[in-house]
Parts: sequence; structure tokens; C-alpha cells
Amino acid sequence: MKQSKSLAKRSALRRYMTPITVVAILLLLLANLGLAALLQYKSLYVDLTPEGLYTLSDEMIRECDKLEGDITITFCSDPDRLLANYETRYVYVLATELANRYDNIDVETYNLILNPTALDRFRTTSATRLGSDYVIVSSGARYRIYRASSFWVGDSSSETGAYFSFDGEYTMATAFFSLTAVNTPVAYFVYGHGESIYVPESDSEHADLLPLSDENAAAFYELLVAEGLKVDYIDLSEVDEIPSDCATLIVNGPTEDFLQSDLTSYYDRSETELIDRYLSGNSGSLLVFKDPDAELTNLEQLCEKWGISFKNGSIVKDEVQSLGDATGVPSELWNSRLLADYTSDTESYSYGMYKDIASLVSAPSVVVERSGSVHCAWAKNEMLFSGTSDSVVSYSDFLLSSKNAKTYSIGANELTGDYGVYSLAALSTKRRTDSDTGNNYYSYVFGAATTELTSNEYLSDPSCANYDVLFALIRSVSRINSYADSDLGSSSLNSENVGGKPLIHSEMRGEAFTDPFANRDLAAFTTDARTAWSVTVILVPLVAVLSVGAFVCIRRRFL
Repeated sequence: MKQSKSLAKRSALRRYMTPITVVAILLLLLANLGLAALLQYKSLYVDLTPEGLYTLSDEMIRECDKLEGDITITFCSDPDRLLANYETRYVYVLATELANRYDNIDVETYNLILNPTALDRFRTTSATRLGSDYVIVSSGARYRIYRASSFWVGDSSSETGAYFSFDGEYTMATAFFSLTAVNTPVAYFVYGHGESIYVPESDSEHADLLPLSDENAAAFYELLVAEGLKVDYIDLSEVDEIPSDCATLIVNGPTEDFLQSDLTSYYDRSETELIDRYLSGNSGSLLVFKDPDAELTNLEQLCEKWGISFKNGSIVKDEVQSLGDATGVPSELWNSRLLADYTSDTESYSYGMYKDIASLVSAPSVVVERSGSVHCAWAKNEMLFSGTSDSVVSYSDFLLSSKNAKTYSIGANELTGDYGVYSLAALSTKRRTDSDTGNNYYSYVFGAATTELTSNEYLSDPSCANYDVLFALIRSVSRINSYADSDLGSSSLNSENVGGKPLIHSEMRGEAFTDPFANRDLAAFTTDARTAWSVTVILVPLVAVLSVGAFVCIRRRFL
């Protein structure tokens, strides 16, 4: 009797053991999947990098605690691919750490290969490129687009171009605060000299300027707004200095010269001196669009001090590289709708601003109508500013005619200049180097010998690159991304922490880290601590499963 009861008991246990084992294995599998999900979406990582690359610094937390407004960080690839790529991995983890800590920061990912139009809302210009390694930081309608490499500091002069610092926190903070800044940078239109300005009817603050509003400048106004700038207006005869929030000062088509005044005190300054004082500081930018038949001695003398000299009284024509003449155009303006060339000096500041457009295989042309010419006012293209070695002003051609161009007098239409390449617009850049910190500061003066660059006709025409080029110019000279915190790093390599978190291990500084096509395992960066953790994490669950399995087998064998 006892033996039969024992056999029945063993049989019952065997019946239950199989489903129990299956349930246990399923629970273990679900636990594994759940842990993987937590690691990916909740960033439950253990940061074993001695540089703390995966960990938010105390300085970054303090800065982001001050952040107001909602931020979205958009990646152009799936999470698994982001984590597999050296450049994007740390940026993605940084973003997810921020999103987990702050309710007003979100992270989203899109696969542009499967859905190439998913992020078309961020393609502001025809030259805007988006790829799997791009990162977009946005707040409302404003946004910044970065390559993943922008979050790193590297040695571009070396053969490998090796990275030696992760500057992700500084770059991310720069984007956050430039997008959510309460004091939005302002583009000021100068008025009082017959300039062309646009004032929306909805702008009640400047209702007194509505009689001066020119609809032909509406597209230029909208371009500035699209850049994230606030637009305001300034009468230089009514102020003692240019406002500190001025990101760029615009003189668009003046017909009267700027005023001179009796210099009886420091505060009694001419209008051109106000501008010059503003430009001579650590930052500042001036954009001048001037008709070739406007004689403006005082304004032109200011531009010449900064290297840009206007040649008045004649316009550039080109029978070969120009658009057809519209019906009703006077004969003296025939062949004056030029298809401008970009500068061939790839090392110049001008090329650096629009290289994304100019480097295209079929680069779109900028249409420049009824333009005069400009040239460098100095014997060479670079001069010391006010005789100081730490301030250098560089002149560079911005837009050029073809070699088939000639110049003709306005009205009389007589030849004034034979075949040659004429500069239609130029850029002068002052670089001042702080001798104590090594940081560079820039001021810009842009001069175009035409007002048609800002007209609605060409800024609204997608077949030409006028909008793209002006957009790139404004973005560069207005420095709307300006933000710095010495604790987070700096754009200067002379800062104490070399622009971010310096990479300690040589494995992370060499060729292995800079190969964009490599898909090596994390073991490439293994440290002793990481090895110990990896062995522990792999072996402990394995030993536990084997132990449970052995126990089950033994129990089933002897039950």
C-alpha cells in the first residue's frame, strides 16, 4: 500500500514538473527581454568609461535645471544602429539620459531609409541634407541640425583625424539655450535713409513705420524669422549705441547718406561711428545691400575701413552667363541678370558659409540682377585691425561674375570695363584672439553692390539659390547658436578641459574610433573594469540557469 502511494506521488510530481519547467523558462526569457527593454529605454547602464562619457556631469545637470521650454532631440536612424556607431552612441545615450531626467526633453528616432520624407519639415533649404548620423534639436518651430561629429573634438590636421574629446554636453547645451532663449537675438533693419524695410500689418508695435513698408522685402523678412531671429527697426540718429541684443544690422537699399555729427563728446557720434563701434567689439555683423548708382560717401568709407570698396556708376553685364531679358526691360539693362559664381577659394570665410551648396555636383546658381562691383580696399586680402596683432580682418569675394562679364555706365550704357571676373558681393571677417583664453571672436561686414538679392522675386524662386545662400550667410554672421559655459567646455581647444570630456584611453583616440564604416564590438574599448563586469553579467545568469537545470534533472531522475 505504501509503495503504491509513493509511486502515485512520484507520478503526480512528474506530471507537474514539465509545465513548471516550461513556465520557469518562459519567465526567465520574459525577464531577459524586460531587462533589455529597460536598459534601452530607461538607460539603466553602468558607466564604466573613466571619462564618464555615459554620465551627465554635475555642470550639465545644473545648466539643464535652468532650461525653460520643451525640447525634442530627433535622431535619423533606429536605436540599434545609433548604439552600434561610435559617433552616435554617446550622443544618443546623452539624449536618453536627459529625456529620462527631464519631463520637457523628449527623444525620437526615425529611419530615413525606410521613410525618407519623415523629416522633410526640417529641410529648410534645397541644400539641407539629412543622413543617418544627423541629430536635430528642436523647440517648437525653431531647430538646429548637427552631424554626430559636431559633438566631438578632433585633430583635423592628423592623418586619422582622431577624436580626443567628447564635447556633447557643450554642444547640446548650446542648442538648448539658443532655441529657448528668452532674449531672442534680433536682426535690426536700419531706416531713415530711404532703406527698403518690411513691416507686417499685424505688427502693432511698429505701426508708425507701416507707411515705409515695402512688400518687395517681405521674403527677406520671412527668411530672418525662419532663422529664429526677431526682427526690429532702428533709427541710428535716435540712439547712442547699437542695442546689445543686435545679432545683425541690415542696411537694405539706402538712397541717402548716413549722417555726420559734431564730435563734441563721447556720446555725440556719427551714425557710421555707432556702427563701427558696434563692429569693433567682440561680435557684431553688418549687411549692406547698395544700388550701384547710389553715392553714399560716409557709408562707403565705413565699408572701406573694413576692406570692401564699392565701384559706383556702372553695372556688370554678361552675354553668356545670364538669364534672358524680360519683356519691356530697357536696353541698358540687357544681360544684367547674372548667374553668379561662388568663390573658388575653399579656405575663405565666404566658402565656409555656403560650402554645402557650392560643393553640390550641380550647384544651383544665385541670380544677381543690376549689380555693380566691389573690390578689396587694401593691397592684400588681410590686414591687421587698428595695428594690433590679435585682430585680423580678412577680405573674401562672396559672389563673382564669369570671365565673360563687362561693365557699362548706368544710363549712357558705355563700356567702362572689359572682359574679366568681377566681384558682385564680398565679405570681410575680423577675427580677434583673446590672448588670455585663446578664444576667437568674430565680426562681419557683408557688402553687395545690388539690392536685388533681397527681393521677393529671387528669394521666392526655388530654381535659384538666392534663399539658400542668404540663409547660410545670416546663420553664420548672426551667431544665433552662441552659448558658452566654461564648466561644460568651450569651442576653443585652449580651454582647461579641451572642449569637453577628454578621452583617456588611446584605444578611443586612434583610427579605430574614427572609422565611420566600422561596426566593431564594444570590446574594442574594453577596460579591466568593463571586462570584470561583462564576465559577471554573462556568467552569473548562465550559472544560475545551469544550476536550476541540473537540479530539475536530478529531481526527475530520482523521483
